[in-house]
Parts: sequence; C-alpha cells; structure tokens
Amino acid sequence: MVGPIWGTTNLPGQMLATYNQVPSVWETLPPHPVVMAEETPEHQKIKALAVADNTMILAYGDWTNNLGPAFVIGYDLDTLQPVTLHGPSPTEAFDRIRIIDGAAYLPWTDPLGSLHMGGFTTNRSGTWEDVDAYPMIHAFDVVKYKGALLVCGSISAGVPGEGGVGVVARQNPQGQWVEVLRGTYAASFARFYEFVEVDDTLIVQTVDGGLPRETFGTRGGRDWFPVHNAPDYKTSWWDQAPTPPATGSG
Repeated sequence: MVGPIWGTTNLPGQMLATYNQVPSVWETLPPHPVVMAEETPEHQKIKALAVADNTMILAYGDWTNNLGPAFVIGYDLDTLQPVTLHGPSPTEAFDRIRIIDGAAYLPWTDPLGSLHMGGFTTNRSGTWEDVDAYPMIHAFDVVKYKGALLVCGSISAGVPGEGGVGVVARQNPQGQWVEVLRGTYAASFARFYEFVEVDDTLIVQTVDGGLPRETFGTRGGRDWFPVHNAPDYKTSWWDQAPTPPATGSG
C-alpha cells in the first residue's frame, strides 16, 4: 500500500486521493473551505500541489480580481481533512510551491493591496513564516543554487510603479537580499517566471505577452550571461493564465 496519490477534479476546490496501487480507487475529498470562500472561478482553481509538514499543500488564489490575502492550506495526510497551516500572508495568491531541503516555499505572486514588496511563505525554520525579498515585487519562483537562495520575478526600481525583471539572492536566512540580475527587456508585464537548471547552468527567461524575450544563465549564482538561441522555457501554468499583475499595481 502506498499513498496518498493526489489529483484534482474538474469541480471547484475538490481533491482526489488514493491509497491503493492496482486498481486505483479514488476518494473524493471535501472542497477546501478557504478555496471556496470566494466565488470567482480563478480563486477556486488549485494551481499546484506539494507535500510538506505532513500536509498536501495547495496553491490557489485570484490576483486577477485582486482578492486575498492567501493562506497556506491543504489536506492532512493522516485524516485527509482540510487544514489551514498559516496565514494570512501578504499576497493575493500562491501559484507555485517549491520543496527545498524538505521545506516548502510559496512565492507571493502579487503583493497584497498597496504593498510593493515580494517574497515567499515557508516552513524552513520548523514553523511557518512570511519572508520579504525586497527589492522583489512579484515573486514567481524560489531555488537553492550553489548554497544561496534565489528569487525571480519582477523587481523594484525604487520608485512605486516602476521596475523590471530581476533575480535577488542571499547566502543565509539572516543575510540581506542582493540584486544579482536585472533584465534589459523593458515592458509593463515582462517577468522572469521560473528557474530552469540545465547542465549545472541556472537559467531564467524574460516572458512578455506569452513569448520569450531574453534569456540569461549563471554557473555560480552571481555572474550572469546572455544565453543565445535558447528554447522557450516559459512555464506551462502561465500559458493558461490571464494578463499578469502589473508592477506596482497592488
């Protein structure tokens, strides 16, 4: 017996779980009340799943309608019942979950209200906490690379409403975030949406209007170089998403 194996249904906020190998017998779990708290289809959509803290964690939220705040939620692996682990966090939505050294990291897709500061929510210390990553504004991915923690997305120019694509990094949890890369392609909705590691090279790609615009790589985390003739690395979930949140729009 293994499990649970998880999936989503075509019904808002619902989950499936199975503990059987062959044949698979799926059990429909109750919709999570936090996901169902708002009536918009986007808020009731489950964006990502990951296991951490003895919980199947769900990524969800609706930044298209500036809803929020978002909570860290999921289903307890022992009881298969909905649980809320942390929150509220200062983001309108979580769209991605990364597991790093056994801990979960949920980047803040869109800062809540007038907050012009991105970051992530994590249980890396054993308890859940919200961590800002200024000058990041919209955070889309988190990765540990060469011993440092890196966050990518859109980055502040120090002036509300202005910014660009960028990557920030820090070597330890008590350290300062340092801007290590700022892209040169300028557009209101350009973003670094994810990190991709290829042959020990960490890659980020500017995406705007669903199209790749410029690509950068690093082999150490600090010094970045242009990657020419790169394939399209943009994330599959973003292909289906509406227009991204505007930098500094709240």
